[in-house]
Amino acid sequence: MMMKLVCVCVPKSQDEGGPLQDRQDSALASVILQVAQEEGLLWEAERDSKVGFLRIDYDADTQSRRRVLTNKSMAELFGLHSEEALARFAVHDFALPVSEADGMRHFIYDLMSTQRDMQHFYYRMTSADGRGCLVRRTSLRLFDSAGRLVTVKNTTQAVSPNEYDEAVRRNPMVSTLAATGDLRTGRQLLADAAKDHLVTIASMAASKDGRAELDAMAKATEALAHMVLNRRDMC
Repeated sequence: MMMKLVCVCVPKSQDEGGPLQDRQDSALASVILQVAQEEGLLWEAERDSKVGFLRIDYDADTQSRRRVLTNKSMAELFGLHSEEALARFAVHDFALPVSEADGMRHFIYDLMSTQRDMQHFYYRMTSADGRGCLVRRTSLRLFDSAGRLVTVKNTTQAVSPNEYDEAVRRNPMVSTLAATGDLRTGRQLLADAAKDHLVTIASMAASKDGRAELDAMAKATEALAHMVLNRRDMC
């Protein structure tokens, strides 16, 4: 049986009691419960053949990777055996199986989410031969008391076009594609996967439609830049 320890650090209150302390105690209990539940789900995924699991531990001082763990299902989503996946991770030879445009969208979306402890989002994976697959990812980031990243745990699971469409209908920001301007339905994304996989950033820049798509991604990047600058000004 694997024992798990969840540590949540919160600022210490100047008050020793009263309503403020009660609210902080309640908030702390809520955070501990949420993190414990999510950690349990992530670890359970390691034994679920339908869910891909990936854990990366970092050195707090250097932010370099100390350890990478993955399961068979995650490796299969990337079209690899578990041993090959780990070997590629070890030498930084591991490309996300997405088209160039989707990869750019994923990068922008990830930048928007760097300060989130936890997130759920959808994106499209594309194999080397152009087969598409819609997936849902849950990502949990753990930090030490100084705010340094120490662990990232990801679960990835294939989903249906209907689940993707319903999630985007409720909140477009839950998709790396919809959040950056690609509003195609799940079925359209799967149907276009092979065609999209052949498109490069350079070829997009050479066409009117491609430039329009790049412009939409640029606007998303500008919005991110403004958000980061506003946060810095408030510090």
